[in-house]
Amino acid sequence: MLSFSIRFKAGQRCEVTLKSKGKQRGEVKYVGNVSFQPNVWIGIQLDLPYGKNDGSVEGQKYFECPKNFGVFAKPDTVEVGDFPNEEDDLFSDEDEI
Repeated sequence: MLSFSIRFKAGQRCEVTLKSKGKQRGEVKYVGNVSFQPNVWIGIQLDLPYGKNDGSVEGQKYFECPKNFGVFAKPDTVEVGDFPNEEDDLFSDEDEI
């Protein structure tokens, strides 16, 4: 887990590839082991409500976020970087009157 905890840290912006929704942006909220699957997982709060949970799985709370904004992803599907918030992209200055 040491290499993942160096590469991924809570608070980082990220882009995750989801099987059902393709690439989505969000913020890393959790890095570590989970009770529902082996190995290290990355808990992410998505910018848009395309998630599957609120940071809880099977009654275990790993992080806090609104319902349907949370996902857990394998590290190889997550890229950290300077990704703008997708919600901000929906409302650009050109849309203002």
